[in-house]
Amino acid sequence: MKKYFILFLSIFFLSSCKSNNFYGTITAIPDGDTVKVKTKKLGIVRVRLLGIDCPEIKQEPWGKIAKEFLEEELNNSNKIKLETDLVKRDKYGRLLAYIYTEKDKNHYEKTSLNEKLLKEGLAELFIIGDNDKYAVRFKEAEAKAKQAKINIWDEENGTKYSPYEFRKRSKRKKRMKNE
Repeated sequence: MKKYFILFLSIFFLSSCKSNNFYGTITAIPDGDTVKVKTKKLGIVRVRLLGIDCPEIKQEPWGKIAKEFLEEELNNSNKIKLETDLVKRDKYGRLLAYIYTEKDKNHYEKTSLNEKLLKEGLAELFIIGDNDKYAVRFKEAEAKAKQAKINIWDEENGTKYSPYEFRKRSKRKKRMKNE
């Protein structure tokens, strides 16, 4: 019950904020499309990168490579900017955001890490609800990576299953194991 109350307060607080931007520092990077961020307004919050879906950590080697790419990009920046879209939270309570790294004091990169992961062929396009602010740019970035057949799109060494299919297959295996 306490979790739902906190989630309700977080959603209420976010919806009442005028700005769609939050600033903070990274505290953890669980995988290629999720980070934990410490902000002044929200405290420590889990953030799901909008518009992308990276391979799961167990999707070797690509899940680990996507995470390492994100770590490298974020290690070069003390502060980050989080930009939300129309839907602020997912069904798991994570803040949904585009992430930008600081290049100079209070000046942030123009290209989000979300888009960079797509360009590098380390993520697939994944639009959540009406969060489509950068959908056209993201589609173009994914198309270029696919055409170049880099990383997850490589015909011989790329991922066998999309992250969504991989999760679905993993759940099915667990269900079958428990029956």
